[in-house]
Amino acid sequence: RIEARYFSPEEFAQRLSADRYVNLIAQDASGRVIGYAFGWGLSYRNHSTYVDHDCLYVDDVCVLHACQRQGVGQALLEVCRAEAQKRDCTSLELSVWCFNQEAVAFYQHCGYAARTLRMDGARRQFLARARFAADGHRRTTAGDAADLRTQRLHGQGVAAQLRRRWH
Repeated sequence: RIEARYFSPEEFAQRLSADRYVNLIAQDASGRVIGYAFGWGLSYRNHSTYVDHDCLYVDDVCVLHACQRQGVGQALLEVCRAEAQKRDCTSLELSVWCFNQEAVAFYQHCGYAARTLRMDGARRQFLARARFAADGHRRTTAGDAADLRTQRLHGQGVAAQLRRRWH
C-alpha cells in the first residue's frame, strides 16, 4: 500500500513560515479545523515547452468528509486564486488522480480543466522486470508483486493535471 508522506514537526514549522508557501486552514465557528489547502509558487524560466511564467501550485486540498459540499473547498481554492493573483502568477495549477472521480468533478465544478495527462507505465515495467542475484539467477521479490498489486488497485497511477487561468 502506498502511504502518504507526512512532515516532521520541524518541516511543518518551516513550511508554515516560508514565504514561498501558501498554507490555508479552514475552521468552523467553534475553531475546529475542517479543511486546509497547501501550495507553493513555481517559476517556469527557459523551459523548452513553456513561455516564462509564474504559477501557484496547489499541492493539497482537504476537507473533512462531514463538511464537504458546503463550500469549504471552493472557498479554499478561491483564497489560493487570490493569493496567486497577488503574487502576479498567471495560473493556478494542481494535480488529481484520475481514479478520484469525486475530486475531478469538484475541480471541474470550480472551473478547472485538464491540461495534461501523465501516464505511468515505466514504473510498472521497471517493477515487473526480473531481478538478478549475485550468482546471475533470475528472481522476483515479494515486494515487486505487492507493488504491482498496489498499482492495479490504484488505477495504474495515472494522474491528470488541472489548470485554471484567469487573465
